[in-house]
Amino acid sequence: YDLDRARSESIDDIVADTNIASDHRQDLRDKLEASQQIAIDIRGNQITLATTNASPVTFTADGREKTETSASGKNVRQKATMNGQILTVSSLGGETDYTITFTAANNGHVLKVSRRITTDYLTRTVFAESVYNKTDAVAKLGIPTGGNISNGNNGSVNNGNVDPNG
Repeated sequence: YDLDRARSESIDDIVADTNIASDHRQDLRDKLEASQQIAIDIRGNQITLATTNASPVTFTADGREKTETSASGKNVRQKATMNGQILTVSSLGGETDYTITFTAANNGHVLKVSRRITTDYLTRTVFAESVYNKTDAVAKLGIPTGGNISNGNNGSVNNGNVDPNG
């Protein structure tokens, strides 16, 4: 799937509307910025996801909550669920809480991605919507990163666990 910028929300507009301090603006922009490409392969509840910001990862979308301790000592609850054409990945309890929802539309020709982010420097939860157009019938999971590996703006998942740092 390729990002359709014309049908996606402007991250600059979203960040400008938050009224946060300038030292947090780039961090929020990085968290909300959509990847240029997404590849997703779904086989039952086994999901393989790759973006131009993260290498391919495989996880189970079984709705089970997993708890891990972050580097800062916080308990982080992570979960992935698949309900029909909707995949939801979430991580709660860390420095940044997020939920990312991938929704197939138009018989799978369009992928809508909704990112919901909460951090300690935001006074409210921030949402960003992106639209992607299908470019191939087969998921090409070896999407090149182009040397620009960033934090997991689209919700990387490693070893069955959501990793907000990509």
